[in-house]
Amino acid sequence: MTRPYPTDLDLTELIGPVQPPGVAELRAVTVTTPGGSISVDGTSGALGNETDTKLLLGLRDWADVILVGARTVIAENYHASATPIAIITRSLSLDPEHQVMAGAPLLLAPAEALDDPRLAGRREALVAAGARIVATGEGTPAEILGALHAEGLVRVTCEGGPGIYAMMFGADLVDVWHLTVAPVANAPVDKQLFHVRPDGDGFHRRMNLDYHAATKDSTLFLRYRRSVEP
Repeated sequence: MTRPYPTDLDLTELIGPVQPPGVAELRAVTVTTPGGSISVDGTSGALGNETDTKLLLGLRDWADVILVGARTVIAENYHASATPIAIITRSLSLDPEHQVMAGAPLLLAPAEALDDPRLAGRREALVAAGARIVATGEGTPAEILGALHAEGLVRVTCEGGPGIYAMMFGADLVDVWHLTVAPVANAPVDKQLFHVRPDGDGFHRRMNLDYHAATKDSTLFLRYRRSVEP
C-alpha cells in the first residue's frame, strides 16, 4: 500500500531550528539522485520539485549571503538576488556582462589572483561591472568563510557546486546539510555531488539525521546536522 504523502511540506519544518541572528551558521543545500548525480542535461533544475525550490528560496531569505562557485553561476545561469551573492573564483574569469553582475556580487579570490598583473584587466572590468573583489588569502575554505564573517555575513547558504561542497565538507565547516533526493535512476552520472580536486584530500564526514519527509511525487527531503564527536 502506498503511503499518501503530501504534495508540499511546511517551509519552517524543512529549514528547522536556526541560530539567533548574528550567530554563524553554514548550511549546504543540495539535490541529487540516489546514485549521486546532481544534474540532468547539465543543470540541477530537472531533479527538484516545487518544494525543493521553496526550500532553496527559503534558505536564501534566511541567509546573509549565498555562497556559490563561479562554474555553478555559469552552468545554472544565476541571476541577481535580493540576498547578496558571494562567488568563489580563482581565475576571475567570470564575464563582466553576466546577469549576476546586476546584483553587485562579492568575488572571493585568493591573493595570487589579486596580485597577478596578468589579471589586472579582468579585475578592472569586473569592478567596473559592479562586483567587489574580496581577498581570501590562500583560498582555503576557512579563509573563504572568514572573509564572509569579516563582512558581517555569518548566515551562509552554500549552493555548490561539487568542488565547493567538497571543500566545505572536507574542512568540516558545514553545520546543516539539506539533502533533497530525487526519485530518479540515471546513468552515466554527468556530475557527482562531491568533486575533490586532484591535489585535494578526500574526506569522511559523519552527519546526524535531524529531519526526514517526502512529497507525493516521491521526492525525499533530508536534513542533517554536523555530528559532534564525544
